[in-house]
Amino acid sequence: AATAPDDRSLPRSPPTHPLVSMWDDMFGSGGDFGAPPGFIREDKPKPFSDQARVQHSPFDDSADTKLAQSSARPTYPGLFSYFEDAAWDSDDASDTAGDIPAWGAGVGEEDADDATRALAEGTLSLEGRAEAAASVGFAAGDTGPSEATGASSRRRRRGRDDDSTWADRLGLVADLREGAALPEGLSLAGAGGEAKLERDEDGAYELQMPGDEAAHLAFNLGYDHGVTAWTLEDDGKLHSYSMVLAIRLEHLPSNRLTLFSGGPASGLEGKGAAETVSVFKNGGVGALGQCGTAATAIKPGRWAWVVVTRKPGELCSYVNGQLCAKIKLEPKKAAAGPEKDKEGGEDGAKAKKKSKDAKTEVNANFAIDPKLCALLPGEASDRAACEPALKYVSLKLVTWEDEERVRKELLKIRDTDEFQDDREDFDEAVGAQMCLQALYARPPPTWLSPAFCAHLADACVEGTGLEGGAAHASLEFFALLLKRALSNRTLARLFGTALGHAEWQAANAVLLAIDEGKRLAHRAAQAVSGGHPRMLIAAVLQSLRKARPGEVRVIPFLLGRGTPVVLVVERNGDGAEGADDDGADEGTCDLTVVNTDPEALEYHRAVGAPPKLKFETCLVVAGVPWRQMRSEAFWSLAWYGATTADDPSLPWPPRKVFYEILLPFLAGRDVRPGPEGGPAEAMSPQKAGTGHLRTALHAFRFLLARRGVPPAARKQLTLVLRLELLAMVSHDLGFVTAVSETERRIIRLALRQVAHHASKLSGRGAA
Repeated sequence: AATAPDDRSLPRSPPTHPLVSMWDDMFGSGGDFGAPPGFIREDKPKPFSDQARVQHSPFDDSADTKLAQSSARPTYPGLFSYFEDAAWDSDDASDTAGDIPAWGAGVGEEDADDATRALAEGTLSLEGRAEAAASVGFAAGDTGPSEATGASSRRRRRGRDDDSTWADRLGLVADLREGAALPEGLSLAGAGGEAKLERDEDGAYELQMPGDEAAHLAFNLGYDHGVTAWTLEDDGKLHSYSMVLAIRLEHLPSNRLTLFSGGPASGLEGKGAAETVSVFKNGGVGALGQCGTAATAIKPGRWAWVVVTRKPGELCSYVNGQLCAKIKLEPKKAAAGPEKDKEGGEDGAKAKKKSKDAKTEVNANFAIDPKLCALLPGEASDRAACEPALKYVSLKLVTWEDEERVRKELLKIRDTDEFQDDREDFDEAVGAQMCLQALYARPPPTWLSPAFCAHLADACVEGTGLEGGAAHASLEFFALLLKRALSNRTLARLFGTALGHAEWQAANAVLLAIDEGKRLAHRAAQAVSGGHPRMLIAAVLQSLRKARPGEVRVIPFLLGRGTPVVLVVERNGDGAEGADDDGADEGTCDLTVVNTDPEALEYHRAVGAPPKLKFETCLVVAGVPWRQMRSEAFWSLAWYGATTADDPSLPWPPRKVFYEILLPFLAGRDVRPGPEGGPAEAMSPQKAGTGHLRTALHAFRFLLARRGVPPAARKQLTLVLRLELLAMVSHDLGFVTAVSETERRIIRLALRQVAHHASKLSGRGAA
């Protein structure tokens, strides 16, 4: 008979805490109750992932972000109850950021007479300001200093006696900081009431736009402003100009806010909608989908000096003297009619030669009609959400060539509020604490986020609790990481020689698309968990409806209920000139399916041979009709593929339906790539269950390539992201009280991965 082993030969467990013994007597040691709150049983081996933190973590769950809570929608029983219009609210205005205080303590009232006091209280209309302004020391429209305005005005007036030429003085200047009326040539149009100037806390006056639907500022420049036949082109428009706006937005727009249109306010449809300079939802100033760099974005609640310059072939925007967006305006080829011979037929040789030698015509996009140019046109709801205010407007008939010239001109007119801005930046940095504070009410350290391990430890977390994650939380994490990296001036100086303005601008444009996609990711998660497809379909169709030519939509999705994918929709400019503001169906788009799961890539082309096997993880379906892309039939069947388990026993599994039915339905052809491959680069698939982040990373690199960023620069930008991750770790280490041994292993692993990446780029590492 077998004998029981001696207890002394078995490994000894550490002594049990008396409270744990009493807990076992009450509930049992093997039940579901486990250990008392705050205690961990030492007599059982702990898995790798559980050693990162104790069970009762003080941090929020990785999927429970602030955006997830704010965008949550009520869940109703039944599949089709959501079809009622009143059941769902698709307005994103409630998701915008809250108020950010713009200024410090207010300026004390000065001794003044009744007219001065009326100006200070903001009770006079624009028409009544001329008389009141004259009584306090300056005439309406006068930009000279006044004894009644104090020392702050004298500081703002520095540099007025400059060496500008006669040509520099042509145009219109509306300086509202002293409370003067609008000058001749600039008027408030379409407003039912009168706009009032209000005094800001810094002592200057500002113009608040009224809430009327058709309200806007209209230019009407004439001979007195230097507008003559010599300054206008053949089409009667200004093709070279410099516009300056001192503007403050209390909130960034949920989509975009139109700054100005070269034509009338009523022409913001079709082609006119594309020829507008706008403020995008990330604070960038640009047009045609180019929002500039993240470092120059407008901050809510603060004054920004926006300069837009145009010259033949180029449109540039500047924010506070720094180049924001640069947009090329390529010349258009003039249409050449066929020649006919004496018998009336076409002379093929001559027609071919004339077509080859056809001249190009000037690109008149963004040219300004001096009689019809509109400032801040568009929907009143957009203006009401942003609460724009103006204190300076000018339109010069010359082009300021570069940053140096723009800064020189702004130095003559800009307020001395830089110290206040620096102070607010310092206060925000001190109060930030953890890097993920923007995502969570109780943020965890950066290295404990599943997205961190998915980015830097993909090959090392397979089979552990660190490989899981939610797609919506990871996309939000990636957007925050990209925003911080593009705003990091230290990294910008470090890679200044390797990355130019075009690369930073392209990365910021991709950030804009990813930032839009994170809201759709939350809608997708809520729709899947609640079984309400319309919640997702309505949000996707609304996002596509707002897309203009040149813009991109990033749509997180699922295949087979377990494979995260990203759908990238790029709207082309062909046939979109006739599109109205409701999103017409003309034109085409390119749809790209980003899939990084190696077990679901049979429809993607493989490159190389084991063990180094790469895939074209981004499958491009080009030339999709825009009408098909906005079809509810496609998205309804796509919902089936996202919520049905990928069972091979089914005659039509979801993955097969998606690749062999839905994608050919969109394109009208077979979409599987041939032996020569597609336009996307081959990349390594994920090694663990990290598709929640790897799809976003591959989509980022793909969109960089689509915007002309070369492969070497794409690798440099990937290294920038990894260095920013280490910077976030370094920052968070100063705010945690303890770091476990498992956490140290994660951080060391991240350091080795970044060092290996940098070594490969320098040419000294392994190939």
